[in-house]
Order: sequence, then structure tokens, then C-alpha cells
Amino acid sequence: MCCPGGSTSMQACPAGTYNFQTSQIARANCTDCPAGSYSFAAGSVSCDECPAGKACPVGTSVPTDCSSGQYALNGSASCENCPAGFKCPEPYEPPVYCEEGTYQNTPGQTTCVTCPAGFGCPHRNDTEACAAGFESFAGDALCHQCQPGNYSYAGAAICELCPVGFECSNPATAPSQCGRGFVSIGGQTTCTACQSNEYTSGPGQSSCLPCPAGRKCSDPTQAPTSCTSGTYAYEGNGTCTVCPRGQYCTNPQSPPQDCPGGTYSDIGWTQCEPCPAAYGCADAASTPVQCSPGQYSAEGQTACTNCTAGTFCPIGATVEIACADGYYSETGWTACLACPPGYSCTASAATACSAGTYSTGLATACTACPLGYYCADQGSTPVACPAGFYNVDPTASNCTICPAGFECPSTETVGSACNTGYQSTAGQTACTICPAGYACPDNTNPFHNTACWAGSYSILGSEICTECPAGKYCPSTT
Repeated sequence: MCCPGGSTSMQACPAGTYNFQTSQIARANCTDCPAGSYSFAAGSVSCDECPAGKACPVGTSVPTDCSSGQYALNGSASCENCPAGFKCPEPYEPPVYCEEGTYQNTPGQTTCVTCPAGFGCPHRNDTEACAAGFESFAGDALCHQCQPGNYSYAGAAICELCPVGFECSNPATAPSQCGRGFVSIGGQTTCTACQSNEYTSGPGQSSCLPCPAGRKCSDPTQAPTSCTSGTYAYEGNGTCTVCPRGQYCTNPQSPPQDCPGGTYSDIGWTQCEPCPAAYGCADAASTPVQCSPGQYSAEGQTACTNCTAGTFCPIGATVEIACADGYYSETGWTACLACPPGYSCTASAATACSAGTYSTGLATACTACPLGYYCADQGSTPVACPAGFYNVDPTASNCTICPAGFECPSTETVGSACNTGYQSTAGQTACTICPAGYACPDNTNPFHNTACWAGSYSILGSEICTECPAGKYCPSTT
């Protein structure tokens, strides 16, 4: 209160001021309430503290309500805008720090905003776009690094799975395509190398392919190459294998085929060759074996055949050769033998001539010993009987001498007895007439002849002496 000079009454200090002193005489003695306080009624001796949520500048009589998004604590001279990073839902409360995962970049707000996907809000007063290789969902305070096998670009809300056929070694960089010979199924940090027996059809593949049949794949980064002629490869082998002996490989994509009987092959052959003539091929995987002497084979035979009896097979024979007449052979002979003397020969056997026959060699049959000859040796030419001998038995080993008292004019027949008045000794071809003047009592021995006695006679061919008859005389015995 104040009492100006000459006043008859007191005057109250106006609202917004106060005066705690007495004996004051002027309006100037009323003091404005200091900032942060107020006086509602006139004549106040003190100011009250400005309540929270209101502003009380110097000389305030009625505190001013803070606007939305502002705040004021007890004793505040003015309302303050809610700072960035905070929210001020009630003006009489201090600013509230934005919850984790929210932000507020505008002062004077009553609420915080959810941190958007693809951004982080570490300071809560603004958003920060996630760097490449990071992600965030709505409401995440911080960006999170992508899991291995994922990637993202700057500001990504979610990390992407590394696509099939690519690798993502660095989540902050774009996926890198797998090169030829490497694959990925997606979500991989590195591409996986194919095995040496695999390949890929090109870059950026998800799976390795088995090396095709008929190809080799020594380097998965290179395209498969064809197997050379005479080799083969199954699918997935990756290496070409030389066709083995005894088999043939017409197509590198197909398995080896066994050589048929009568053929053979060496390693790396595309076809089997017929077993050559004069050779045997019992095993198609072995070198043909030349037939042994006495054997033969035609082209394409699995085994050599022993030459049959009656034929011969010299070394290198392709067929049996028949023995010529007068020659023979047994099984497996390289040459026919000449039929020896004393034998007859079919093509397959030699048979000794029987008694009474002969051969002088190269004979297909023995010849009967002829009449008048003898064959003591079946292997020699018959021997002719000498004069005075004969032979009518082909089995006889010698000739028979013509007996005394016989004559044998032919060696081929038995001799005939001498006629009366004739005589012979052994071995004579003809009988001899008994001479005149002799008696011939023995027709087998002329030495037994006796001269006729005197007075007797014998004529030519008479066997006895005859006494000279009466009436006659016989001056001579003849």
C-alpha cells in the first residue's frame, strides 16, 4: 500500500506488483513481481511463485498458460519450447526424453515419432539413414548389421538374402556374381567351387553339373572338353579312360563293348579286328597267337584247329591241305609223308603190305607178287624166277626149282613130267630124250643111264636096251 503526500486515503499497489514496506508514499514504491512470480490481487505485500505449466514474466498478475509443446517448471518466467529429442505431453512437467526407438527432430512437440524402417535414431533428435550393410525395422533405435549372406544398400529397411548364383562377402556392397565353376544356393558369403569332375553352364549358377558322359572336366572354370577317339567317360567321371584291351569304344559317351568271338582289340581301339588267319584269339584282350605247326585257322577264329589225319598244315596255314595220292599224315602234322616201300597208304594211315604183296613206295595199294616171281621183301621189286625155277604162290619167299623128271619151260607154272623116253635133272626147262644105245632106267638122273650090251640095242627115246632078235644081227647098239 502507499499513501501519496496529502492523501486522505491509501491506494493499493496494482496486481503484478507488491510492496512489503510501510510508510510508502508513491506508486513507484510498488515493485513489479520479479520474473517467475506473480501477484494476483492488488495490494500484495509479496509475489507468489509462478506455478508449473505457466509463464510469469516481470510484473505478472495472472500467469500465462504454456502452449502445447511448451513447458514451464515452477517459478518460470516464460514457457520453453520442448527441445528436439524430447516430448512435452504436459506443460507443467519437464521434457521427457524420447523413448528408445523414437525421435523428435522438431522443437515444441508433445509426442515422439517412431523411428522409421531403414533409419536409426541413436540421439533421438533426428534420424540417421542406415549405412549400406545395415538394416532397421520401424522402432529400432540402432541399425543392425546384416547377417552373413545378406546385404543392403544405404537406408535399407531390411537386408536382402544374397541371391542365387551370387556371393555377398561384404554386406555393404552389391552381390558379386559367381564365376564359371563356382555356385551358390543363395544366402552365401562366398561362392562354392565345383569339384574337378563338375562344371557350370555359365556364371551365376546355383548348382554344379556332373561332367557329361564323353567329356572330361579337369578344371571346373573351363567348359568340358570332348574325350578323344578310343576313350570314354561316364557322366560324372570327369576324366577320360582309355578303352581297355578286349573291348572297343565307338562313342566316348557309351561304355566299352566286349569284342565278339573271333576278334580282338588293343587299348584305345574304336573297333575290334578279326583274328588274322593262321592265328588264334581265345582271349580278345590278348595279342593273337600264331597257330602251332600242324594247326590252322581261317580269319576270325577264336582258336586254332589241329590238322586232321590225311591233311597237313605248315606254319601259317589258313586251311587244311589234303595229302596227295601216295602220301599220308596223322593228326597235327605239318607235312605229309611219302608212303614207304612195303606199305600201302590211305591219306590218313600207312599199312604194311601182307605176305605175297609188295610196294616200292608212294603206293595207295600193295600189288600181288606176280607168277614167276618171288617177293621175299614187301618193300622191294619182285625178283624173277631163274630158268628152271617157277613160282605160282605169291606168298612164297623164293622160287621152286623144277624137280628132276620134270621140265619147266615157264617160270609161271608148275613143271610137267617128262614123257616116256625123256629125262631131266632138277632145274631143267626141258626134258632130254634118252640117247640111242643107252638104257635110261631113271628119268630123273641121266647119270644112271647105262650103255646097251653087245647084241642089244636101243633107239633114240627108248628107256631100255632090246636084245637083237633072231634072224637079225646088231653090229651097233644104236
